[in-house]
Amino acid sequence: MSDTLKNKCELRIYIDKGITNSGFVFILSKNENDEWKSEYIQWYEPTLNKKFRFYKKELKYDKNHLELWLTIQTKNIEFLPNESYFKYKKEKQTVEKENGEYFLALHKATIIDGNMYKIKYKNGNIKNEIEYNNPEGYLKSNPEIDELFDFVEILRMLRSEFNIEL
Repeated sequence: MSDTLKNKCELRIYIDKGITNSGFVFILSKNENDEWKSEYIQWYEPTLNKKFRFYKKELKYDKNHLELWLTIQTKNIEFLPNESYFKYKKEKQTVEKENGEYFLALHKATIIDGNMYKIKYKNGNIKNEIEYNNPEGYLKSNPEIDELFDFVEILRMLRSEFNIEL
Protein backbone atom coordinates (compact mmCIF):
# COMPACT_ATOMS: atom_id res chain seq x y z
CA MET A 1 0.00 0.00 0.00
CA SER A 2 1.50 3.29 -1.09
CA ASP A 3 1.49 6.12 1.43
CA THR A 4 1.45 8.79 -1.29
CA LEU A 5 -1.63 11.01 -1.32
CA LYS A 6 -2.88 10.85 -4.90
CA ASN A 7 -6.43 12.12 -4.56
CA LYS A 8 -7.78 15.66 -4.81
CA CYS A 9 -8.73 15.56 -1.14
CA GLU A 10 -7.39 12.90 1.17
CA LEU A 11 -7.00 12.25 4.86
CA ARG A 12 -5.08 9.28 6.18
CA ILE A 13 -4.77 8.42 9.84
CA TYR A 14 -2.22 5.72 10.61
CA ILE A 15 -2.63 4.10 14.02
CA ASP A 16 0.20 2.21 15.70
CA LYS A 17 -0.87 0.47 18.88
CA GLY A 18 2.63 -0.01 20.27
CA ILE A 19 4.15 -3.42 20.74
CA THR A 20 2.11 -5.31 18.18
CA ASN A 21 2.90 -6.49 14.69
CA SER A 22 -0.04 -4.70 13.13
CA GLY A 23 -1.65 -1.33 12.72
CA PHE A 24 -4.58 0.42 11.12
CA VAL A 25 -5.12 3.17 8.62
CA PHE A 26 -8.31 5.15 8.08
CA ILE A 27 -8.63 6.80 4.66
CA LEU A 28 -11.16 9.43 3.61
CA SER A 29 -10.68 10.58 0.02
CA LYS A 30 -12.26 12.40 -2.89
CA ASN A 31 -10.99 11.52 -6.35
CA GLU A 32 -10.79 13.64 -9.53
CA ASN A 33 -14.40 12.68 -10.37
CA ASP A 34 -15.56 14.15 -7.04
CA GLU A 35 -16.42 10.69 -5.68
CA TRP A 36 -15.89 10.18 -1.95
CA LYS A 37 -14.60 6.96 -0.45
CA SER A 38 -13.83 5.89 3.10
CA GLU A 39 -11.78 2.83 4.01
CA TYR A 40 -10.42 1.18 7.12
CA ILE A 41 -7.43 -1.08 6.61
CA GLN A 42 -5.66 -3.33 9.08
CA TRP A 43 -2.14 -4.35 8.17
CA TYR A 44 0.22 -6.95 9.56
CA GLU A 45 4.00 -6.77 9.34
CA PRO A 46 5.82 -9.42 7.31
CA THR A 47 6.36 -12.79 8.91
CA LEU A 48 8.05 -15.80 7.34
CA ASN A 49 6.68 -15.04 3.87
CA LYS A 50 8.21 -11.52 4.05
CA LYS A 51 5.03 -9.84 2.78
CA PHE A 52 2.71 -7.38 4.44
CA ARG A 53 -0.87 -8.57 4.81
CA PHE A 54 -3.77 -6.15 4.43
CA TYR A 55 -7.44 -6.47 5.33
CA LYS A 56 -9.47 -3.71 3.76
CA LYS A 57 -12.98 -2.68 4.75
CA GLU A 58 -14.84 -0.08 2.73
CA LEU A 59 -16.91 1.97 5.13
CA LYS A 60 -20.47 3.02 4.41
CA TYR A 61 -21.29 6.60 5.15
CA ASP A 62 -24.87 7.70 4.62
CA LYS A 63 -24.30 11.35 5.46
CA ASN A 64 -22.72 14.07 3.36
CA HIS A 65 -18.97 13.51 2.92
CA LEU A 66 -18.35 17.16 2.04
CA GLU A 67 -19.94 18.29 5.29
CA LEU A 68 -17.71 15.86 7.20
CA TRP A 69 -14.63 17.08 5.29
CA LEU A 70 -15.43 20.70 6.08
CA THR A 71 -16.09 19.87 9.74
CA ILE A 72 -12.65 18.25 9.93
CA GLN A 73 -11.17 21.47 8.55
CA THR A 74 -12.79 23.45 11.37
CA LYS A 75 -10.44 21.54 13.70
CA ASN A 76 -7.43 23.28 12.08
CA ILE A 77 -6.09 20.14 10.44
CA GLU A 78 -4.29 22.23 7.81
CA PHE A 79 -2.31 24.02 10.50
CA LEU A 80 -1.80 21.45 13.25
CA PRO A 81 1.93 21.13 13.95
CA ASN A 82 3.90 18.05 14.82
CA GLU A 83 3.81 17.26 18.50
CA SER A 84 7.49 18.20 18.81
CA TYR A 85 6.58 21.87 18.12
CA PHE A 86 4.49 22.16 21.28
CA LYS A 87 6.35 19.72 23.51
CA TYR A 88 7.29 22.66 25.72
CA LYS A 89 3.60 23.14 26.57
CA LYS A 90 3.57 19.70 28.23
CA GLU A 91 6.49 20.68 30.43
CA LYS A 92 5.95 22.72 33.57
CA GLN A 93 8.69 25.02 34.87
CA THR A 94 8.86 26.11 38.47
CA VAL A 95 11.27 28.26 40.42
CA GLU A 96 12.74 26.29 43.26
CA LYS A 97 15.24 27.01 45.98
CA GLU A 98 17.85 24.65 47.32
CA ASN A 99 20.70 25.52 49.67
CA GLY A 100 19.84 29.20 49.32
CA GLU A 101 20.12 29.11 45.50
CA TYR A 102 17.21 29.64 43.11
CA PHE A 103 16.92 27.58 39.95
CA LEU A 104 14.42 26.53 37.30
CA ALA A 105 13.07 23.02 37.64
CA LEU A 106 11.50 21.31 34.66
CA HIS A 107 8.68 18.84 35.33
CA LYS A 108 7.39 16.61 32.57
CA ALA A 109 5.28 13.49 32.47
CA THR A 110 5.83 10.74 29.95
CA ILE A 111 3.03 8.39 29.00
CA ILE A 112 4.48 5.15 27.70
CA ASP A 113 1.24 3.36 26.87
CA GLY A 114 -1.19 4.36 24.15
CA ASN A 115 -1.45 4.86 20.42
CA MET A 116 0.87 6.64 18.03
CA TYR A 117 -0.88 8.53 15.23
CA LYS A 118 0.44 9.78 11.94
CA ILE A 119 -1.84 11.95 9.83
CA LYS A 120 -1.39 12.79 6.18
CA TYR A 121 -3.74 15.45 4.85
CA LYS A 122 -4.22 16.93 1.39
CA ASN A 123 -6.82 19.44 0.24
CA GLY A 124 -5.96 20.50 -3.30
CA ASN A 125 -2.47 21.99 -3.05
CA ILE A 126 -2.55 22.26 0.75
CA LYS A 127 -0.77 19.43 2.57
CA ASN A 128 0.04 18.63 6.16
CA GLU A 129 1.73 15.68 7.82
CA ILE A 130 1.82 15.33 11.60
CA GLU A 131 2.57 12.78 14.30
CA TYR A 132 1.16 12.58 17.82
CA ASN A 133 1.98 10.09 20.55
CA ASN A 134 -0.92 9.25 22.87
CA PRO A 135 -2.77 12.55 22.37
CA GLU A 136 -5.75 11.52 24.49
CA GLY A 137 -3.57 10.65 27.46
CA TYR A 138 -1.66 13.93 27.26
CA LEU A 139 -4.87 15.92 26.77
CA LYS A 140 -6.18 14.62 30.12
CA SER A 141 -3.22 16.14 31.94
CA ASN A 142 -2.89 19.16 29.61
CA PRO A 143 -6.43 20.27 28.64
CA GLU A 144 -5.15 23.77 27.85
CA ILE A 145 -3.16 22.60 24.79
CA ASP A 146 -5.30 23.58 21.79
CA GLU A 147 -3.36 21.40 19.35
CA LEU A 148 -4.09 18.26 21.38
CA PHE A 149 -7.72 19.27 21.79
CA ASP A 150 -8.25 19.74 18.03
CA PHE A 151 -6.47 16.50 17.19
CA VAL A 152 -8.48 14.47 19.69
CA GLU A 153 -11.71 16.08 18.44
CA ILE A 154 -10.92 14.81 14.92
CA LEU A 155 -10.39 11.29 16.28
CA ARG A 156 -13.62 11.41 18.31
CA MET A 157 -15.60 12.68 15.35
CA LEU A 158 -14.36 9.94 13.01
CA ARG A 159 -14.91 7.23 15.63
CA SER A 160 -18.46 8.41 16.07
CA GLU A 161 -19.29 8.90 12.39
CA PHE A 162 -17.83 5.58 11.19
CA ASN A 163 -18.09 3.45 14.34
CA ILE A 164 -14.42 2.45 14.10
CA GLU A 165 -11.50 2.11 16.48
CA LEU A 166 -8.96 4.90 16.10
